[in-house]
Amino acid sequence: MYQRVGIFSGIPTLLAFATIPGSYFVTEQGWIDFPSTVVLFVSVTFLGLGLLGVSYGIISASWDEEIPGSILGTSEFQLNLGRIQERRQEQKKLRKLAQEKQGEAAAKKSDKTKKSDQSQKAEAEVTSMPSALSTEAAPESQDP
Repeated sequence: MYQRVGIFSGIPTLLAFATIPGSYFVTEQGWIDFPSTVVLFVSVTFLGLGLLGVSYGIISASWDEEIPGSILGTSEFQLNLGRIQERRQEQKKLRKLAQEKQGEAAAKKSDKTKKSDQSQKAEAEVTSMPSALSTEAAPESQDP
């Protein structure tokens, strides 16, 4: 793995670092006058290739300790990429189930809240009724 990472990321990274001094040397010699945007683009492109090289070096390594792996690691890359994709699909399913459970829990909580609100309203109506009846009944009893 270390060899692949070194080759696939080290070479592009070294080229990225050599781009600026190289373009300066070529421009000073008067051979070609490079615009600074081109030099920057080439340097950043090599850095991006170096990043991809690190990723390829890690994913193309043999993740089984008993299997040594091949020189370029193409078969290991395909195998490991398949494993990564399977794991991502499993994680999507687990996240979806967790969200559904949270939604169900929220729905139950809102149902409980609604029921408690309704029972509080009913209690308030019941407690306010006797006082309303007693105020209505009082004037009738004084009327004989």
